[in-house]
Amino acid sequence: MKKLQHTTALVLGISALFVHVSRGQIFRIDMDSTTPAIDTVISPPLLSTISVGVYLDLTGGGAGYPAGMSIYGVSLAFDNTELSLMGAPAATQSIPTLVPFGFGTLGVPAELGADLGYDAGGTWGSIKSFAGFTLGAGPVNGLHLLGTVNFKVNSIVSDGFLDVIPGFFNAGVDGLFDNASAAIPMPPANFVGGSVGVVPEPSVSALLLCGTLALWMLQRGRHR
Repeated sequence: MKKLQHTTALVLGISALFVHVSRGQIFRIDMDSTTPAIDTVISPPLLSTISVGVYLDLTGGGAGYPAGMSIYGVSLAFDNTELSLMGAPAATQSIPTLVPFGFGTLGVPAELGADLGYDAGGTWGSIKSFAGFTLGAGPVNGLHLLGTVNFKVNSIVSDGFLDVIPGFFNAGVDGLFDNASAAIPMPPANFVGGSVGVVPEPSVSALLLCGTLALWMLQRGRHR
Protein backbone atom coordinates (compact mmCIF):
# COMPACT_ATOMS: atom_id res chain seq x y z
CA MET A 1 0.00 0.00 0.00
CA LYS A 2 2.86 2.37 0.87
CA LYS A 3 4.50 1.73 -2.50
CA LEU A 4 1.23 2.64 -4.23
CA GLN A 5 0.95 5.83 -2.21
CA HIS A 6 4.58 6.68 -2.99
CA THR A 7 3.89 6.36 -6.71
CA THR A 8 0.77 8.50 -6.28
CA ALA A 9 2.79 11.11 -4.42
CA LEU A 10 5.33 11.31 -7.23
CA VAL A 11 2.62 11.64 -9.87
CA LEU A 12 0.82 14.31 -7.88
CA GLY A 13 4.02 16.20 -7.21
CA ILE A 14 4.96 16.34 -10.89
CA SER A 15 1.44 16.95 -12.13
CA ALA A 16 0.83 19.76 -9.65
CA LEU A 17 3.30 21.89 -11.58
CA PHE A 18 0.96 21.85 -14.60
CA VAL A 19 -2.46 21.35 -13.00
CA HIS A 20 -3.64 24.95 -13.41
CA VAL A 21 -2.99 24.66 -17.13
CA SER A 22 -4.74 21.33 -17.55
CA ARG A 23 -7.89 21.81 -15.46
CA GLY A 24 -9.69 24.26 -13.21
CA GLN A 25 -10.83 22.21 -10.19
CA ILE A 26 -8.40 20.93 -7.56
CA PHE A 27 -9.01 19.37 -4.15
CA ARG A 28 -6.16 20.49 -1.90
CA ILE A 29 -4.98 19.52 1.57
CA ASP A 30 -3.63 22.30 3.80
CA MET A 31 -1.64 20.70 6.62
CA ASP A 32 -1.95 23.86 8.74
CA SER A 33 -5.30 25.59 8.34
CA THR A 34 -4.37 28.18 10.99
CA THR A 35 -2.09 30.06 8.59
CA PRO A 36 -3.10 31.94 5.40
CA ALA A 37 -0.86 29.88 3.09
CA ILE A 38 -1.65 26.37 1.82
CA ASP A 39 1.03 24.16 3.39
CA THR A 40 1.46 20.71 1.85
CA VAL A 41 4.34 19.75 4.16
CA ILE A 42 4.76 20.83 7.79
CA SER A 43 7.10 19.86 10.62
CA PRO A 44 5.01 20.07 13.81
CA PRO A 45 6.17 19.12 17.32
CA LEU A 46 5.69 15.47 18.22
CA LEU A 47 2.39 14.76 20.03
CA SER A 48 1.01 18.17 19.03
CA THR A 49 -2.43 18.73 17.52
CA ILE A 50 -2.68 20.04 13.96
CA SER A 51 -5.72 21.38 12.10
CA VAL A 52 -5.79 20.14 8.51
CA GLY A 53 -7.93 21.99 5.97
CA VAL A 54 -9.72 20.52 2.96
CA TYR A 55 -10.08 22.96 0.07
CA LEU A 56 -11.68 23.03 -3.35
CA ASP A 57 -9.60 25.31 -5.54
CA LEU A 58 -11.48 26.81 -8.49
CA THR A 59 -8.93 29.54 -9.19
CA GLY A 60 -7.69 27.78 -12.31
CA GLY A 61 -11.08 28.11 -14.01
CA GLY A 62 -11.89 30.19 -17.07
CA ALA A 63 -13.01 29.80 -20.66
CA GLY A 64 -13.49 26.17 -21.62
CA TYR A 65 -13.96 24.92 -18.05
CA PRO A 66 -17.25 23.49 -16.74
CA ALA A 67 -19.56 26.21 -15.44
CA GLY A 68 -19.47 26.45 -11.68
CA MET A 69 -19.70 23.87 -8.92
CA SER A 70 -23.15 22.97 -7.58
CA ILE A 71 -22.58 19.61 -5.85
CA TYR A 72 -19.41 18.24 -4.28
CA GLY A 73 -18.29 15.34 -2.14
CA VAL A 74 -14.75 14.42 -1.20
CA SER A 75 -13.22 12.08 1.39
CA LEU A 76 -9.84 11.81 3.07
CA ALA A 77 -7.52 8.93 3.83
CA PHE A 78 -4.77 9.37 6.42
CA ASP A 79 -1.75 7.39 7.59
CA ASN A 80 -2.73 6.30 11.11
CA THR A 81 0.82 5.23 11.94
CA GLU A 82 1.70 8.93 12.04
CA LEU A 83 -1.63 10.66 12.67
CA SER A 84 -4.67 9.90 14.81
CA LEU A 85 -8.05 11.61 14.98
CA MET A 86 -8.27 14.18 17.78
CA GLY A 87 -11.65 15.11 19.24
CA ALA A 88 -15.20 13.82 18.94
CA PRO A 89 -15.81 14.64 16.22
CA ALA A 90 -12.38 15.41 14.82
CA ALA A 91 -13.83 16.70 11.53
CA THR A 92 -15.81 19.91 11.06
CA GLN A 93 -17.63 20.66 7.81
CA SER A 94 -17.53 24.19 6.39
CA ILE A 95 -19.75 25.91 3.85
CA PRO A 96 -18.22 27.19 0.59
CA THR A 97 -18.28 30.95 0.07
CA LEU A 98 -19.28 33.09 -2.91
CA VAL A 99 -22.57 31.23 -3.33
CA PRO A 100 -25.66 33.44 -3.89
CA PHE A 101 -28.19 30.78 -2.86
CA GLY A 102 -26.14 29.17 -0.07
CA PHE A 103 -25.00 25.59 0.38
CA GLY A 104 -26.57 22.74 2.27
CA THR A 105 -24.52 19.84 3.60
CA LEU A 106 -25.08 16.14 3.05
CA GLY A 107 -24.55 15.16 6.68
CA VAL A 108 -21.70 14.85 9.17
CA PRO A 109 -18.52 13.16 7.86
CA ALA A 110 -18.02 9.60 9.13
CA GLU A 111 -14.68 8.98 10.84
CA LEU A 112 -12.75 5.72 10.90
CA GLY A 113 -9.45 5.41 12.74
CA ALA A 114 -8.68 2.33 10.65
CA ASP A 115 -10.48 1.84 7.32
CA LEU A 116 -10.04 -1.77 6.25
CA GLY A 117 -11.95 -1.06 3.05
CA TYR A 118 -9.27 1.40 2.01
CA ASP A 119 -6.31 -0.56 3.36
CA ALA A 120 -6.66 -4.18 4.46
CA GLY A 121 -3.55 -3.79 6.59
CA GLY A 122 -5.32 -1.28 8.83
CA THR A 123 -2.63 1.40 8.54
CA TRP A 124 -4.95 3.99 6.99
CA GLY A 125 -7.97 5.77 8.44
CA SER A 126 -10.59 7.82 6.63
CA ILE A 127 -13.11 10.66 6.86
CA LYS A 128 -16.14 10.26 4.57
CA SER A 129 -17.46 12.65 3.20
CA PHE A 130 -17.19 16.44 3.12
CA ALA A 131 -20.23 17.01 0.91
CA GLY A 132 -22.65 19.78 0.01
CA PHE A 133 -24.96 21.18 -2.64
CA THR A 134 -26.68 24.36 -3.73
CA LEU A 135 -30.08 24.69 -5.39
CA GLY A 136 -28.92 27.71 -7.36
CA ALA A 137 -25.77 28.63 -9.21
CA GLY A 138 -22.56 27.55 -7.49
CA PRO A 139 -19.21 29.37 -7.48
CA VAL A 140 -17.15 29.47 -10.65
CA ASN A 141 -13.86 30.57 -9.06
CA GLY A 142 -12.12 31.09 -5.74
CA LEU A 143 -10.61 28.95 -3.01
CA HIS A 144 -13.24 27.25 -0.82
CA LEU A 145 -12.73 25.65 2.59
CA LEU A 146 -14.84 22.47 2.76
CA GLY A 147 -13.84 21.44 6.27
CA THR A 148 -11.10 20.81 8.80
CA VAL A 149 -9.82 17.75 10.68
CA ASN A 150 -7.91 17.77 13.95
CA PHE A 151 -5.09 15.24 14.12
CA LYS A 152 -2.64 14.28 16.84
CA VAL A 153 0.91 13.84 15.53
CA ASN A 154 2.05 10.48 16.91
CA SER A 155 5.22 10.17 14.83
CA ILE A 156 7.04 12.05 12.10
CA VAL A 157 8.59 10.02 9.31
CA SER A 158 10.19 11.87 6.40
CA ASP A 159 9.68 9.00 3.97
CA GLY A 160 8.41 10.92 0.95
CA PHE A 161 4.91 9.45 1.32
CA LEU A 162 1.71 11.45 1.58
CA ASP A 163 0.05 11.26 4.99
CA VAL A 164 -3.31 12.86 4.13
CA ILE A 165 -4.88 12.18 0.74
CA PRO A 166 -8.13 13.57 -0.70
CA GLY A 167 -10.15 11.48 -3.14
CA PHE A 168 -13.49 10.07 -4.22
CA PHE A 169 -13.36 7.17 -1.75
CA ASN A 170 -17.07 7.09 -0.85
CA ALA A 171 -18.98 5.63 -3.80
CA GLY A 172 -22.38 7.16 -4.41
CA VAL A 173 -21.58 10.30 -2.41
CA ASP A 174 -18.24 11.67 -3.59
CA GLY A 175 -18.03 13.55 -6.85
CA LEU A 176 -18.10 17.02 -8.38
CA PHE A 177 -20.89 18.46 -10.53
CA ASP A 178 -21.14 21.74 -12.42
CA ASN A 179 -24.08 24.15 -12.50
CA ALA A 180 -25.68 22.12 -15.30
CA SER A 181 -25.61 19.04 -13.00
CA ALA A 182 -23.01 17.36 -15.21
CA ALA A 183 -20.24 15.34 -13.55
CA ILE A 184 -16.81 16.99 -13.75
CA PRO A 185 -14.01 14.51 -14.58
CA MET A 186 -11.27 14.59 -11.94
CA PRO A 187 -7.92 13.03 -12.92
CA PRO A 188 -5.53 11.95 -10.12
CA ALA A 189 -3.46 15.12 -10.53
CA ASN A 190 -6.42 17.17 -9.27
CA PHE A 191 -6.14 15.67 -5.77
CA VAL A 192 -3.22 17.27 -3.92
CA GLY A 193 -2.35 15.69 -0.56
CA GLY A 194 -0.07 16.66 2.29
CA SER A 195 2.31 15.21 4.85
CA VAL A 196 4.16 15.75 8.11
CA GLY A 197 7.91 15.61 7.89
CA VAL A 198 11.06 17.66 7.98
CA VAL A 199 10.66 20.77 5.85
CA PRO A 200 13.77 21.04 3.63
CA GLU A 201 16.15 23.84 4.59
CA PRO A 202 18.87 25.43 2.45
CA SER A 203 22.11 23.45 2.68
CA VAL A 204 25.26 25.01 4.12
CA SER A 205 26.94 24.86 0.74
CA ALA A 206 24.01 26.65 -0.89
CA LEU A 207 24.14 29.42 1.73
CA LEU A 208 27.91 29.80 1.26
CA LEU A 209 27.45 29.97 -2.50
CA CYS A 210 24.84 32.71 -2.13
CA GLY A 211 27.12 34.64 0.22
CA THR A 212 30.08 34.33 -2.13
CA LEU A 213 27.97 35.49 -5.06
CA ALA A 214 26.73 38.50 -3.10
CA LEU A 215 30.29 39.52 -2.17
CA TRP A 216 31.45 39.12 -5.78
CA MET A 217 28.63 41.33 -7.03
CA LEU A 218 29.40 43.94 -4.35
CA GLN A 219 33.08 44.03 -5.26
CA ARG A 220 32.24 44.19 -8.96
CA GLY A 221 30.02 47.18 -8.33
CA ARG A 222 32.78 49.01 -6.46
CA HIS A 223 35.25 48.56 -9.36
CA ARG A 224 32.87 50.13 -11.86
